[in-house]
Amino acid sequence: MRVVGVILAGGQSRRFGSPKALAPWRGATLIEHVAQRLSPQVADLAVAGDAGPLKNILSLSDSVFADKGPLAGVAAGLVWAASLGADYLATAPCDVPLLPQNFVSMLLTHANAEHSCSIVPRMGKFSEHACALWPVRRLADVTHRLQNEPPPSLHEMHAILNVIAVDLAPAALTGNFYNVNTKADLTQLSKDESE
Repeated sequence: MRVVGVILAGGQSRRFGSPKALAPWRGATLIEHVAQRLSPQVADLAVAGDAGPLKNILSLSDSVFADKGPLAGVAAGLVWAASLGADYLATAPCDVPLLPQNFVSMLLTHANAEHSCSIVPRMGKFSEHACALWPVRRLADVTHRLQNEPPPSLHEMHAILNVIAVDLAPAALTGNFYNVNTKADLTQLSKDESE
């Protein structure tokens, strides 16, 4: 199976107070950390939104569905993935600097033969809807739903795509899905990493 990846970086970072993707942490920006962790897991990598300082990584426009939320970035990624002949698009937000370095391979083991369902990791009661595998063959379903007002959330779109939720044990992951929404979250992450 061919899997390409997209980092979702189109948000406005309202809670963070400045461009979150470009926030420095441990010698690099948040988006650079995500790129370093996602890139080895996929055949090619792009960014939906502002790539910031990332070099040699394609920046995808979601202008057709501007202001439609993260699903617009997924749609832009699916269009790009389809042009490359990929089976799945792996997505990750720009604010998960410790993104597990093996989550794509772990999710792929649960792909159905038709490559028609989305696949998300589940940790206990919570699913990580932004860190997921999206079936490229369902591109038309995603773009069609984006025309709705309001457009579906990632959670709602996964349900439409008959999502497969994969239970993952933290001990099996090389990293975690800790999400940095605020500067306090980033401070806490730094504190946790130093302990």
